[in-house]
Amino acid sequence: MSDSNQAGGQGEFRGNVTRDTFEPAKHFTRVLMQQGRVQLDADWNEQTSILLYYLRSLAADLIGPHGGPDEGFKIESATVGKDSLTFKATAGRYYVDGILCETDEIVFTTQPSFLPLTANMPYLVFLDVWERHITCHEDGDICEVALGTLDTATRAQVVCQVIVPPPMFPDKTELYDQAALKTDVGNRNAANGPTAIQKAQRVLDGFADDVRKKLVALGNASLRARARVGEVADAPCAMSPASQYRGAENQLYRVEIQRGGSAWGGARDQETRQAAGNASQAATFKWSRDNGSVFFPVRTIAGDSVKLATFGPDGRRSLKKDDWVEIVDDDLALQGRAGLLRQIQDIKPDEMTVILSASVPQTYDEKSTTHPLLRRWDQSRSDGDPADNALLLTESSGEDVSNWITLEDGVQIQFPPPSGGATYRAGDYWLIPARVATGDVLWPKQKTSTGAVDTYPSGNPIPAPLPPHGVEHHYAPLAVISLDGTGNITEPPTDLRRKFGPAAQ
Repeated sequence: MSDSNQAGGQGEFRGNVTRDTFEPAKHFTRVLMQQGRVQLDADWNEQTSILLYYLRSLAADLIGPHGGPDEGFKIESATVGKDSLTFKATAGRYYVDGILCETDEIVFTTQPSFLPLTANMPYLVFLDVWERHITCHEDGDICEVALGTLDTATRAQVVCQVIVPPPMFPDKTELYDQAALKTDVGNRNAANGPTAIQKAQRVLDGFADDVRKKLVALGNASLRARARVGEVADAPCAMSPASQYRGAENQLYRVEIQRGGSAWGGARDQETRQAAGNASQAATFKWSRDNGSVFFPVRTIAGDSVKLATFGPDGRRSLKKDDWVEIVDDDLALQGRAGLLRQIQDIKPDEMTVILSASVPQTYDEKSTTHPLLRRWDQSRSDGDPADNALLLTESSGEDVSNWITLEDGVQIQFPPPSGGATYRAGDYWLIPARVATGDVLWPKQKTSTGAVDTYPSGNPIPAPLPPHGVEHHYAPLAVISLDGTGNITEPPTDLRRKFGPAAQ
């Protein structure tokens, strides 16, 4: 794992894997299997990542940030109901950062929307592209029925969604100026002659590209990880006996943002000692020792009662009282939203049922088509907003134990505060491989400007602050839409796609 690997980004992957070893900065071209050697999933997965990296880099170098060979993803007006106008994206292909996007016709109202659209205002329409992790639960064709219920490989799926990001975020951060966009669109529509039209279009394209870069840059958080150091010893090279990972098995820890926002300021009520200040809006996180891969397909949910299809293959990957679970389905996954966290209050094995600590608003039955599931997380407490039930995220720096958050078995994390403050995005995650053989976690060290390992005053190395491993989103501007006084789309939308080949002629 390295800074370059993290910067490259990955999808939503939650598989039961050893680790992710792909690092673009090492310039590997292939994985060479050797006879008589132990084979690991990480080697095979790295080979796929190497090939995809080269293919997508080639496509992006030739095409640019985005472009398409046909009329795919063209935004057009569409009638929904009797009098309401929305818009649709036409069927076809488009490339975003070298990733091939293919789709049938998409009507916007079938896609997750980030805000209600206000009348008499223009909006930028983007294509949001990312990779989703798909298991047999979401797609039963993946598993071989001859193997019964055995789980084998999983899949990565390219998700292409047409979105309208909000000009203003809830924290009052401006993504773009709607008045300036309205002016640029007006100038484009009023332009006469090829030269004037091209000039106005370039201004509009530049505006949209600046917004695309802002969307890509969302989430500037970082994380450090280490095995517990304990008390700093007096001797320069001495280490505490507690300075190690003490787990009985190799693990791949996943730290994932549950609720986005800024870090908790640390304020507490003087009487109750409960979290106060910005605690109800602050970012929260959850963690798993199995990369979030332990889940349980749901048959029905009614109130606080959940009937499951299975309790898992063994006791270690099952459920017990007081475990924390997240209620997830396809809609939440595609909207990039975290599910509700609830604690297991009781388990009824004979009825294949668990009772949650509180009811949930969603109701699922045997006919539900959104593949609901309970995903297990391994934190043992919740110190955040009761409506969130996750761990409050605090920022810190330094070597002292009080500056670190302990997960379990000596694994510790730290969210360092960057200059200007960090914005934590729901769904972003970090992977921390922990190994019994070394009693440590696999995490790169911070380097000085000369390339040497940077150290604390005690002489211990400083873990590097790494950006999220994923989920990496890729964006491409498709069009500008405008609404009339009744909130209907006016025709025609202003096209912002880039075309190559015969379609560009």
